[in-house]
Amino acid sequence: YSPPPLSPPASPLPPSAPNPSPYSPPPLSPSESPLPPTTPNPYPLVYCGAEITGDTTGATNVFGNSGGDKIFRFCAPATTTYTFDLCGSSFDTYLRLLTLDMKFLAVNDDSCSSQSKIENFVLETNKCIKVLVEGYSSNEGVFK
Repeated sequence: YSPPPLSPPASPLPPSAPNPSPYSPPPLSPSESPLPPTTPNPYPLVYCGAEITGDTTGATNVFGNSGGDKIFRFCAPATTTYTFDLCGSSFDTYLRLLTLDMKFLAVNDDSCSSQSKIENFVLETNKCIKVLVEGYSSNEGVFK
């Protein structure tokens, strides 16, 4: 006996259609962005489960401590708790969560050795925040 060949599962999309992203964040309203409407948003959008690496060495200091920093946007796909973690970084990190207009939400320094981690941070569906990665004092380096 030889079983019949398996066929691929049926797709709701035609073969040429791109696979849509499972989550699309809401657009920023003019009141949520400190930039003029014609300015592209300079803050990259990060998603749940994404591992982001970067380097603050020589980066511009936009906010907070005196070293360079990097800012990302995160939009919650569901109302739940979220963890933001720099524990794999190579330097003494400092992590801030801010509203889109740069108001304080949460901060951590040295949750995992000399790296930072914010756990159990509650966000509602489609709520967008900024995640600011920087070093303690003037420290800079590679973050993960």
